[in-house]
Amino acid sequence: MKKITINSKDYNLDKVIDFNAICELEELGLSVPALKKSSMSAFRALLAWFGDITVEQAGAEIMAHLRNGGSFDDCVPLMEALVESDFFRATQQSVEKKETTTSEE
Repeated sequence: MKKITINSKDYNLDKVIDFNAICELEELGLSVPALKKSSMSAFRALLAWFGDITVEQAGAEIMAHLRNGGSFDDCVPLMEALVESDFFRATQQSVEKKETTTSEE
């Protein structure tokens, strides 16, 4: 099981990220189309979702982590969990199928 430690607290990254989870994450402030531009919001939303805490608590945890010498690199497993999720695998397969079909025509 994947874990992440933020501000000396361990969070399990064992939830399944499917379509419904993406909808919940969007409600927490994660924007899938803007992931590259708004990674801070994504980190906060993902920590809130995985940790079952509010986005305000997640933001405070990340801030305390940074104040105590942590770095944003420590948050990367949150993004990896998202990118490696069933949802993103399924959407990638859909894109690849579409590209294959388009190039065969």
